[in-house]
Amino acid sequence: MRSSVMRAVVTVVALLVLALGIVALISPIPIGIILIGISLSALVCVSDTAKRLLKIVRTKYHIVNIKIHSLEAKIEKRFKYLSDAFMQTRPSVDNEKED
Repeated sequence: MRSSVMRAVVTVVALLVLALGIVALISPIPIGIILIGISLSALVCVSDTAKRLLKIVRTKYHIVNIKIHSLEAKIEKRFKYLSDAFMQTRPSVDNEKED
């Protein structure tokens, strides 16, 4: 019960910060990008739907996958929980297409 309430609170706060980040994108200071990154990281940690959507995006867009993979390496030791959440969204490797 306590865990589900905590997940709900984190989800609501992350969505509010995401909306604030989108609004802040028009400011001359790049704070909107930082807010969006923080909120999406929180959503990936608590939401299975966000993990599934990020996995789809990482599969479809190779450049996003490369950027997130480099981010995983940077945060691996400091933020283990967040790094593990990102690792769960890695796209599967298909060896069938090799000729």
